Amino acid sequence: MRRLLSIACALLLSSAAFGQQVRSREAGLDELRMLLEQTGYKAFGFDLREFLADRYDVTVRVKEYADGRDLECDRVFYLRSNKLMLTDFPAESRDGIRPDEMADPTTGTYRQAERLTVGFYPSGADSLASVVFDLAGMATSRAQLPLRGLARPGAEERTPLYRYLVRPFRLDAPLGEGRFVPLLLFGSMWYDARSGSFRFCGEREIAPDLSSEIVGRVPHFFVIGLELTRRQE
Repeated sequence: MRRLLSIACALLLSSAAFGQQVRSREAGLDELRMLLEQTGYKAFGFDLREFLADRYDVTVRVKEYADGRDLECDRVFYLRSNKLMLTDFPAESRDGIRPDEMADPTTGTYRQAERLTVGFYPSGADSLASVVFDLAGMATSRAQLPLRGLARPGAEERTPLYRYLVRPFRLDAPLGEGRFVPLLLFGSMWYDARSGSFRFCGEREIAPDLSSEIVGRVPHFFVIGLELTRRQE
């Protein structure tokens, strides 16, 4: 009798387990972000609202380093002013712009850039990285960055590995006018002979003076930074 009861309990538990169902659930932003990152898309945002009291020309500068030295071949991307004013339009067009279309009609500001977005996306070629710089939809510029392939020592004949990752810089210093402020380090992995593998590990944030230990291990990298220059009206 006891054995029959045990068998019956086991059957009941088994039927309850198999009665559970997998139900569909709509993918949210977290799932979409994971999917984009896994397929080569990654974006970083930077808040520029503190600079809206004045008008600045916004420039993105990309510096390239290899084997510990600056290659002195900066790539410069002039975006535009952080504020588009009503007075920037031809006089005959201004009357057609309504106050409710403007960011701040009291100051005559038509549009203003509250953020800078730096985005990485697939280039279609292993040896190139595609980057886009977007100034809150007011101006956009794109760059193609040449990458350097890696090979295990003694295996140079194999297909090189192109694997670059991003680390943000510490933003703990005020942004002075016309001063280059590093935002992101985009760097290659390196070969670790002890583990026999390629690695990219170390500080999660990079020191602005490049003194972080990880920088000394990265054989090739780019520093993406920002410059603001006060607009002379």
